[in-house]
Amino acid sequence: MSQLARDFIQQSIKLCDRLCREKEKRRQLRNRVAAFSLVALTALASFTFYQWHDAQKNSVNVLTETSEAFLVADRQLAALVSARHSGKQIKNAILFQDAPTSQIAGVALQQAVYNAQEHDLLEGHSRPVSSIVFSPDGKTLASGSYDNSIKLWDIATTQENTILEGYTRPNQ
Repeated sequence: MSQLARDFIQQSIKLCDRLCREKEKRRQLRNRVAAFSLVALTALASFTFYQWHDAQKNSVNVLTETSEAFLVADRQLAALVSARHSGKQIKNAILFQDAPTSQIAGVALQQAVYNAQEHDLLEGHSRPVSSIVFSPDGKTLASGSYDNSIKLWDIATTQENTILEGYTRPNQ
């Protein structure tokens, strides 16, 4: 074998070794970037979950405090609605494990129920009421009656807002 061939083989082996080392360095760099990204995403997900959980807790606290304020203002129906919403949020919350907040909301709901008085009674139908439902925001109550009307009530003022007439019950 000639010297030129030996030099060519020697240079080829060095080039192959250098390319393999560079390839290994790139693989290690990719692995480090992937590991760092995984750690960063895990930290971000943890922070997001903490913020979400804290927002749920704050929402329940605000509804509970609102219920208590309505009780003090002698607005029992509004207190009951707020307390009910806080209880519903606790019930529907995923992974909500804050016992003190749950207990405080439970106490607010009990107070609202036990302090409810009839002066928040909504009168206006000429026949018995067959169904009622609260709006999703808890500010309006709809009542359907055997007098073939649906009335929309403002919870805050207990005033009748709208009358929808001609309502009939479906055949049963």
